[in-house]
Amino acid sequence: MNPRLATTLMLAWGCLVVIVFLKNSHTEYPQSSAPMLSQVTLNDLRNFIHLMNIKQLVYNTHKKVSVDLVIVVQVHDRLPHLQQLIRSLSLASGINNTLLIFSHDVYQPYINSAIHNITFAKIMQIFYPLSVQMYPDEFPGPSLQDYLDDDWRNATLTQLKHHWWWTSNFVFNRVRILHDYTGPVLFLEDDNYLTPDFIHCLFLMRDHASTCPSCRFLVLGTAKQGHLIPSDYNAVIVKSNLENYGVALNRSTWHEVSKYGEFFCKFDDYRWVASLTHAVRQLITSDPTTMALALPRVARTTSCASLSTRKSCRLVKSFRQFPTFFTTKTVEVESADVSHGGWTNSRDQILCMGM
Repeated sequence: MNPRLATTLMLAWGCLVVIVFLKNSHTEYPQSSAPMLSQVTLNDLRNFIHLMNIKQLVYNTHKKVSVDLVIVVQVHDRLPHLQQLIRSLSLASGINNTLLIFSHDVYQPYINSAIHNITFAKIMQIFYPLSVQMYPDEFPGPSLQDYLDDDWRNATLTQLKHHWWWTSNFVFNRVRILHDYTGPVLFLEDDNYLTPDFIHCLFLMRDHASTCPSCRFLVLGTAKQGHLIPSDYNAVIVKSNLENYGVALNRSTWHEVSKYGEFFCKFDDYRWVASLTHAVRQLITSDPTTMALALPRVARTTSCASLSTRKSCRLVKSFRQFPTFFTTKTVEVESADVSHGGWTNSRDQILCMGM
C-alpha cells in the first residue's frame, strides 16, 4: 500500500473512533474509549480535543440542581496537587450547585481519570488547543525562532497567559450551556486548596460589594499573609490590584474588560493576573477594583511542603467558622503596574489578540 495512503487511512480511523466516542457519550465517562497517548498520533490528539471543545460534554447531569456558581480550574500536569484541590472541593458547602469546568493545557489519561471520578458536582472538560504539548516543536510551542528573535521567548511561560485568556474567552463566549448564565465565574488553579466555606464567603462578599461600587472582582485571599489572624474571618480588603488567589467575575465585568484586551495582550508580563490588572486599570483609573478576603479561603499547595507547615496553609486546612457578615478592614490603592517581563515577542501578542 502507498505509505501516504496508509497514513491517511490511519488518521481517518483515529478520527472515526473519536467521533463514535463523542456520539455515544452521555452521562457516564467512557474511559476505555479515551485515547491513550502511546496509541495516537499528534494529529489524532489535536482532532480529539477539537471535537471535545465542540461537543462540550457535561457529566453528572443526573444531579437535577440549579447552577449557582461556575468554577473554572486551570489544569496543568500536577496530579498530586489536583487531587488535593478536588478533595477540598468535595468538602465545600454548596458544591452540589456548581458547574466545574476543567481547562487543560495538557492531555494526560491519569489527569482525566482523577476528574472522571468526581461525583459531587456537574463537570465539563475543555482543552487549550494551542498548547506546548500540541505544538512541541513549532509556535506557539517552542521553536528555533524563539532563540533567534531579539526578545528571547520561553514557550512554557507564555503558555500560562495564553491558556487563561483562551479559557476566559471560551467560557464567556462559547460554552453553550452558560449562554444565559449571569452569576459569578470563579477562576482557580490546580494547586489551590479551599476551605469548606469558600462558596458561602464568595456569595456573602458579593452582597457586601455594594459598599464598593467600583469593585468588579471578588478574590478569595491575598498574598500578604504575614499577619494573618483568625479574628479576620469576617473582614475584607478593598484594593486596586488582582492576585491569583481565586478570582471571580461575572459576564458583565468580562464584557467590560475584554474591550481592553489589547492592553492585556501587549502588557509585558507572562502572568495573566498582572496583565488583567493592567487592562482593568484602563477601565477604572483611580478607584479600587477588587474586594478580597482578609483571611484567605484558599492556599497554594505548591507553596506548602504539606498543608500543616505554613501558617496560611494551616489556617485554610483547619478553618471551620462560617461568617454571617463582612466588614471592610482596609482600603489599599496600589501604585502603577510593575511588569515582570517574559512577554515581548510580537507573535505572542498577535496570537493573544486573535483569541
